[in-house]
Amino acid sequence: METKDKIIEEIKKIYDPELPVNIYDLGLIYDVQVNEKKQKLK
Repeated sequence: METKDKIIEEIKKIYDPELPVNIYDLGLIYDVQVNEKKQKLK
């Protein structure tokens, strides 16, 4: 599994406090960028 997929898998464990939906599926994360030295969420 790629690093990006692992990050997305972990993000999907975080739920919005008011809705029973995780923040990734809710659309609060627009992009996940990974390079050799750092990761960046947008």
